[in-house]
Amino acid sequence: MLWKIYFWFYLIITAIGLIFLLTGISNLSLGDWISTLNSLILVLGLSIYVFKKKEFYKYKNLFAVNLILLVLFSIDYFIFSEGILGSIHPSLRSNLGLSRFDAVVGVILSLPAIYGNLKLVLNKK
Repeated sequence: MLWKIYFWFYLIITAIGLIFLLTGISNLSLGDWISTLNSLILVLGLSIYVFKKKEFYKYKNLFAVNLILLVLFSIDYFIFSEGILGSIHPSLRSNLGLSRFDAVVGVILSLPAIYGNLKLVLNKK
């Protein structure tokens, strides 16, 4: 029951974030689009995990790639303050202007979703 409550809460938070993101669509970089796509895949994986949609388990490789990208972007943002990915290719640098506090809150709110996706990926079925 708690998973379902969290799912609906996380879905609403993600939808609100997506609406705010789309209002500044002209300023978005490739990194912002990848991050947005990661968030949407995270919500999709969470819904499959929470509602036990076995027919979608065949897509768990998609969720594994998503988790890897999420980890890479997080490491890049939190450990390397100037952003290694952004210096390799400028289009990967975020134009959202998020502070470290915003990013930390976002990660904390996403931890259960990440855990659910990890459980989905590690499921042997």
